[in-house]
Amino acid sequence: WKELTTGNGTAVDAVVTGCSECETQQCRDTVGYGGHPDENGETTLDAMIMDGRTMDVGAVGCLRKIKSAIAVARAVMDHTDHTLLAGELATQFAVEMGFNEDDLHTNRSIELWKQWKSNNCQPNHRMTHWIFDSIAVELTFFNISYS
Repeated sequence: WKELTTGNGTAVDAVVTGCSECETQQCRDTVGYGGHPDENGETTLDAMIMDGRTMDVGAVGCLRKIKSAIAVARAVMDHTDHTLLAGELATQFAVEMGFNEDDLHTNRSIELWKQWKSNNCQPNHRMTHWIFDSIAVELTFFNISYS
């Protein structure tokens, strides 16, 4: 709110500021550093932003070693012709734009990953999502409605 009411901040500035604060405070286990690591124990980040006036979009996926994913997504929108950068190229772009590399793990995220691994990688999130996505596709294909 402060971004919009003081100075010349735009709605996009406000979104970046708000999301950056959530990333910093680790508002949820799925936003920002310290989130749930992947199968290999690495934490990566995703972010997307859109300017509603221009319909410009910027996004990053599987961003490694950079804490401010939303700011990098904004940089993609503002400084490239791309919509999405992912993986090592997203990280390389962020570093070239002046973002600092950092460790995205916390003691808590490492402990969660160790517990998940010791539980034979259960729950199996890929299987759960695959099953539900397949059901949705089949229901859509056969034009079956559900509620």
